[in-house]
Amino acid sequence: MAAIAASEHVILGYFSSLQVEGQVVIAVSNGAESHVISGLSNAVDLVSQAAKKDGRRCVKLKVNQGFYNPNIQPVLAPLRKWLLANKSSFAPLKKPFYSTATTEKIQPGEHLPAGH
Repeated sequence: MAAIAASEHVILGYFSSLQVEGQVVIAVSNGAESHVISGLSNAVDLVSQAAKKDGRRCVKLKVNQGFYNPNIQPVLAPLRKWLLANKSSFAPLKKPFYSTATTEKIQPGEHLPAGH
Protein backbone atom coordinates (compact mmCIF):
# COMPACT_ATOMS: atom_id res chain seq x y z
CA MET A 1 0.00 0.00 0.00
CA ALA A 2 1.09 3.53 -0.69
CA ALA A 3 -0.30 6.99 -0.02
CA ILE A 4 -0.11 9.30 -3.03
CA ALA A 5 -0.78 13.04 -3.19
CA ALA A 6 -2.67 13.01 -6.48
CA SER A 7 -6.19 13.07 -7.82
CA GLU A 8 -8.08 9.91 -8.68
CA HIS A 9 -7.82 10.87 -12.35
CA VAL A 10 -4.02 11.12 -12.16
CA ILE A 11 -3.68 7.83 -10.29
CA LEU A 12 -5.94 5.99 -12.73
CA GLY A 13 -3.75 7.45 -15.48
CA TYR A 14 -0.72 5.81 -13.87
CA PHE A 15 -2.57 2.48 -13.72
CA SER A 16 -3.37 2.72 -17.41
CA SER A 17 0.01 3.95 -18.65
CA LEU A 18 1.89 1.39 -16.56
CA GLN A 19 -0.56 -1.38 -17.59
CA VAL A 20 -1.24 -2.42 -13.99
CA GLU A 21 -5.05 -2.19 -14.08
CA GLY A 22 -6.50 -5.11 -12.16
CA GLN A 23 -3.27 -5.47 -10.18
CA VAL A 24 -3.64 -2.31 -8.10
CA VAL A 25 -6.65 -0.27 -6.98
CA ILE A 26 -7.44 2.95 -5.19
CA ALA A 27 -8.21 1.56 -1.76
CA VAL A 28 -9.02 4.77 0.09
CA SER A 29 -9.84 8.32 -0.89
CA ASN A 30 -8.78 10.68 1.87
CA GLY A 31 -9.46 13.79 -0.17
CA ALA A 32 -9.39 15.20 -3.68
CA GLU A 33 -5.58 15.00 -3.82
CA SER A 34 -4.95 12.24 -1.26
CA HIS A 35 -5.41 8.55 -2.03
CA VAL A 36 -4.12 5.17 -0.89
CA ILE A 37 -3.42 2.43 -3.41
CA SER A 38 -3.32 -1.28 -2.71
CA GLY A 39 -2.54 -4.33 -4.78
CA LEU A 40 0.24 -6.55 -5.93
CA SER A 41 3.50 -5.31 -4.46
CA ASN A 42 5.30 -4.84 -7.79
CA ALA A 43 2.35 -2.89 -9.22
CA VAL A 44 2.18 -0.63 -6.14
CA ASP A 45 5.94 -0.04 -6.48
CA LEU A 46 5.63 0.88 -10.18
CA VAL A 47 2.88 3.41 -9.52
CA SER A 48 4.78 4.83 -6.53
CA GLN A 49 7.95 5.26 -8.57
CA ALA A 50 6.07 6.98 -11.39
CA ALA A 51 4.36 9.36 -8.95
CA LYS A 52 7.66 10.23 -7.28
CA LYS A 53 9.30 10.76 -10.69
CA ASP A 54 6.55 13.29 -11.43
CA GLY A 55 7.38 15.10 -8.18
CA ARG A 56 4.34 13.88 -6.27
CA ARG A 57 4.51 13.07 -2.57
CA CYS A 58 4.25 9.31 -2.20
CA VAL A 59 4.81 7.20 0.90
CA LYS A 60 4.88 3.43 1.00
CA LEU A 61 2.81 2.36 3.99
CA LYS A 62 4.39 -0.01 6.48
CA VAL A 63 1.83 -2.82 6.47
CA ASN A 64 2.37 -6.54 6.12
CA GLN A 65 -0.76 -6.98 4.04
CA GLY A 66 -2.79 -4.82 1.72
CA PHE A 67 -6.37 -4.09 2.65
CA TYR A 68 -9.25 -3.09 0.37
CA ASN A 69 -7.76 -5.19 -2.36
CA PRO A 70 -9.70 -7.20 -4.95
CA ASN A 71 -6.90 -9.79 -5.01
CA ILE A 72 -8.23 -11.13 -1.71
CA GLN A 73 -11.56 -12.16 -3.26
CA PRO A 74 -10.53 -15.79 -4.03
CA VAL A 75 -9.81 -16.53 -0.36
CA LEU A 76 -12.91 -14.94 1.18
CA ALA A 77 -15.30 -17.89 0.73
CA PRO A 78 -12.87 -20.48 2.18
CA LEU A 79 -12.02 -18.08 5.03
CA ARG A 80 -15.72 -17.56 5.89
CA LYS A 81 -16.26 -21.33 5.84
CA TRP A 82 -13.30 -21.86 8.17
CA LEU A 83 -14.44 -19.09 10.53
CA LEU A 84 -17.94 -20.57 10.77
CA ALA A 85 -16.54 -24.07 11.38
CA ASN A 86 -14.21 -22.77 14.10
CA LYS A 87 -16.49 -20.19 15.72
CA SER A 88 -16.25 -21.90 19.11
CA SER A 89 -12.47 -21.27 19.09
CA PHE A 90 -13.01 -17.53 19.45
CA ALA A 91 -14.05 -15.76 22.61
CA PRO A 92 -17.22 -13.71 22.48
CA LEU A 93 -16.94 -9.93 22.65
CA LYS A 94 -16.44 -8.36 26.07
CA LYS A 95 -17.41 -4.87 24.91
CA PRO A 96 -19.86 -3.69 22.28
CA PHE A 97 -18.49 -3.43 18.77
CA TYR A 98 -19.79 -0.95 16.23
CA SER A 99 -19.25 -2.11 12.69
CA THR A 100 -18.10 0.56 10.27
CA ALA A 101 -18.99 -1.83 7.43
CA THR A 102 -22.62 -2.48 8.41
CA THR A 103 -23.25 0.27 11.04
CA GLU A 104 -24.64 -2.45 13.32
CA LYS A 105 -23.90 -2.75 17.03
CA ILE A 106 -22.69 -6.18 18.08
CA GLN A 107 -23.43 -6.78 21.74
CA PRO A 108 -21.10 -8.16 24.42
CA GLY A 109 -21.37 -11.96 24.51
CA GLU A 110 -21.86 -12.16 20.73
CA HIS A 111 -19.33 -13.10 18.08
CA LEU A 112 -18.40 -11.04 15.06
CA PRO A 113 -20.12 -12.33 11.92
CA ALA A 114 -17.89 -14.59 9.80
CA GLY A 115 -18.19 -12.23 6.84
CA HIS A 116 -16.97 -9.23 8.79
